[in-house]
Amino acid sequence: MTFLLVEWVSKKVPKEYSVVPAESIEDGAIRQNAKSLINQIVSIIWKKGKIFPAVILETGDDEKHLWERADFYGETTKVGDISTNKRSHEILEVPVKKKQARLVAGRERANAIQVVLDSLESDQIIDLNPDTNSSVQTPTIGDEEEGPTLGEGTTNFKEKYQSLKEKHKRLKQKYRELKRRFDQSDNNIELFDGSDVRIESSVLASMRVMSPKPTILARNLFRQLFSAEELSNHSLFGKKSNANRGRETLPEIDSVRRDAVINFILKDEGFGEAPETGNPAADKVFIKAKKTLKNELRKTLSEFLREEKAKARDGNNQ
Repeated sequence: MTFLLVEWVSKKVPKEYSVVPAESIEDGAIRQNAKSLINQIVSIIWKKGKIFPAVILETGDDEKHLWERADFYGETTKVGDISTNKRSHEILEVPVKKKQARLVAGRERANAIQVVLDSLESDQIIDLNPDTNSSVQTPTIGDEEEGPTLGEGTTNFKEKYQSLKEKHKRLKQKYRELKRRFDQSDNNIELFDGSDVRIESSVLASMRVMSPKPTILARNLFRQLFSAEELSNHSLFGKKSNANRGRETLPEIDSVRRDAVINFILKDEGFGEAPETGNPAADKVFIKAKKTLKNELRKTLSEFLREEKAKARDGNNQ
């Protein structure tokens, strides 16, 4: 596992330096290339799902060593001398003054962004309306130049107004997306790569302990990921079987979560990507075993949804 030594640029984090897993990077698109993000500011998922900006100082696989480096940074920052690494006696690659100036500038930018995001939590968002007759004050973002007054050029003012309105809209959308995805604990993990279906690692671990068979684990995951109403009003694929021709066909349950559960269990049981053994006979055995397990999972989940529907019907009749 790759770890990151980061310097927090937000005053809301009590620590100055921390070591976090690379999976804590908020942007999944850059998470796999953590080593290329040295000296860059990224959003880190911190405790209780909160997101704070931080500068990545170093990366590595040795978490203990990075914590020693964090202590070193903390001590050397106090005395104002970070030109020499006391542990390895290597000269730091980035000049001290330039690095400090860059970190200060990054901290200021991050704080400005944080202020904007915090302001979006209010339900009272200012509605900028170009048709209003009231006096309009153009907000300033970062180091942008102040817009000209109405008397100096109405056209320029309208252009800046539209630009600021678009930025405001993008920030609001970003905030809502972050709140939706990370309004849970910082132990959130993706059930299956690329599915965006998340579950707490502690919950998943307890399910594995309580589920002696893959089919039971599949049922338990469905209970966790779907509501009781969803389970009782949907079928697995929305198809009518020959055995139940006379019954009403229920709509298909959410395919993203359904496939995430099935693919996770297949991978967990060792049936992820097909191995390149070069042995056709062995590959055939692998494919057959994977297909058998997949059919068992589909069968047990279909039965499970029918059972949940029957429970709901019996409960309504009482």
